[in-house]
Amino acid sequence: MAEHPSIPAVSISPPGGRRRWNATLLLLLISGPWLAWSAYQRITLRPTPRTEYWLAQLKAVEPLGPQAISSDQAGRLLGACPRAIVPASGPTPAAAIRFVAASDPSGRMLSPQGRSDTYYLYEILRGDWDESRPDIRSVGQLFSSAEFKRSREALKKAVQLGWWDETPNQPASVRFDSYVQYKEWAYCLLAHSRWAREHEHDTETMVEDWLTAFGLALQVRRSHSPLAHPIASETTRQVAVEIGLTAGENPGIVASAALTRDVDAILLPAALPGRVAQAVWIQARDRIDRYFVREGGDWIDVSEFATGRETELYAWRVKARAGQRHSRWLNLASPLFHDYPTACRNANQLAAELVSLVDLRACHTHDLARNRGLRSAPDVLDGQSRNARQDAVWTMTMAYSSAMEVDTGLTMLALEQFRLAKGRYPQQLADLIPHYLPRLPVDYADRGVLRYRLKGEHYTLYSIGPDGIDDRGQTRGRHSRDPLEVEGDLVLGTYSRAERYSQWPR
Repeated sequence: MAEHPSIPAVSISPPGGRRRWNATLLLLLISGPWLAWSAYQRITLRPTPRTEYWLAQLKAVEPLGPQAISSDQAGRLLGACPRAIVPASGPTPAAAIRFVAASDPSGRMLSPQGRSDTYYLYEILRGDWDESRPDIRSVGQLFSSAEFKRSREALKKAVQLGWWDETPNQPASVRFDSYVQYKEWAYCLLAHSRWAREHEHDTETMVEDWLTAFGLALQVRRSHSPLAHPIASETTRQVAVEIGLTAGENPGIVASAALTRDVDAILLPAALPGRVAQAVWIQARDRIDRYFVREGGDWIDVSEFATGRETELYAWRVKARAGQRHSRWLNLASPLFHDYPTACRNANQLAAELVSLVDLRACHTHDLARNRGLRSAPDVLDGQSRNARQDAVWTMTMAYSSAMEVDTGLTMLALEQFRLAKGRYPQQLADLIPHYLPRLPVDYADRGVLRYRLKGEHYTLYSIGPDGIDDRGQTRGRHSRDPLEVEGDLVLGTYSRAERYSQWPR
């Protein structure tokens, strides 16, 4: 038989395989332009910030009156603080001690340790009052000058009217210089208050200085920036310390009830934690708008984060290279990161957490959770600065601590007035109401009444501390300037001038 020629095998694709291939090709044809358009958007589109809108919202947190002055006017007043030239070291003839106008650059005297202008003012507050001391004679000349009196009066009126400090929108170096001016004026007012009491025996001027310094703390707090809050809390604390020291050194010279009402009207103690949480939320939403593109599908501009701008508020800590830019091709990876709705939800979550921090005990619990690694979701990918949550908790911790110091100083004034009138201290703080105090002092550890223990002719004012345990005025373990690290109770009164000014403030 003749052999049949070999027939080559023919591969026949099953109908299902061809349909899948056609579907894949069709999908590529349809999605290709969409992917290309999406990639083009991510390379070309940029966020559309609403800076003015969110700035208006932030200003409404600490509203100003209709007669508020401009930021430029406030800046000129803050920069017009006359300074005393005090010998840096060694004996110096009194003739070599002089004061200079703020416009004179030679007035920016530094001590041998490199401390700032406020160092010599701090020395005035720390030591015993001895008018033979060269530094006290020097500030006496300063405070007696017409220039200082004009500057002080202008600042007092400006603080009463209020202003909005525009420096939070300026570079970090400008902001830092502005906050230094706030602090310098606050210490100058405190030194002047002591001089008015010790040298002039002028109680009215002393109280004016205290209230003006409290007003400065309110002004610097308005911006609610991470750098402003520590300055405001430190200023408030130092004024409170001076009030408490005055109570012990010159008891009965101030009407404590009237002073308490004036201080409460300035500091608004009921504003915590709501106003801080509101400001943090506004700032977070502002940053979200600056880093998320809305028109192209609510995606994050990753290349903008790569510029280092998220560290802008911390430029004095982080050395970000100015003008640094990265390729917009990085935005092709934006689907891997948070979208706009998620970022907004996380900002809301952060604000809710902060509102729950109603006292030091809550801050302490929150801080412990953070140290155990239980960090909240919002982070730099949500348009927030890297330390937004940590800074906000620290802000409220310091605000509660300084508010408690204020209540302590005012209560010490009231206790001394009661003793002068009755010949003894009261059995309980409620006995001070309403003649000596309009309200009971607050222990911001638990929002209860500040603890008071009378033993013989001496008393102890204390807070139960962040652990929430009443140790009857006893401390345990280590001491720290961080209220959340103190073990046991926080003993607040009484104290001496040397004890309260034993360390240079941060």
